[in-house]
Amino acid sequence: RIPFDSPKEANAIGIGATPEGIDQNTIYYEYIYEQAFRDKPLTEVQIQDNVVARAYRRYGLLVEDDDITRAWMLLAKSAYATDLGVQDGTGVAHLPAPTSSYWAKDPWFEDDRYTPAPTLCRIHEAWGHLIHASEGSDLLAFDTE
Repeated sequence: RIPFDSPKEANAIGIGATPEGIDQNTIYYEYIYEQAFRDKPLTEVQIQDNVVARAYRRYGLLVEDDDITRAWMLLAKSAYATDLGVQDGTGVAHLPAPTSSYWAKDPWFEDDRYTPAPTLCRIHEAWGHLIHASEGSDLLAFDTE
């Protein structure tokens, strides 16, 4: 919850990020750097609305598209909701030893290792909405091809 929970006497000024390991996905960069200009953290709903609004800016859309809205809302609630590599609350991504209980639960599949978990189902549904929205247009080509 940094910078919002920082002690008042903290003398850190500015922001910085080392965006390694996020596959050059600009949605993360934009979110990280925007935090310096906020006086409080965004709520979950505000984050989801922000992700959808960003998608409209990304595609240059001026008219609402139900598929775009639904796709990015689903992605905000799944792929962008949690960094599954950060499970200890420190904010530092690291992979625990293969013998730890972290590996006991696969975030993408249920215990039978066959049934997709809800997160993966949301991503799959979002993909379908993006494919449908891209029919007859090349605006979404970068995200769908």
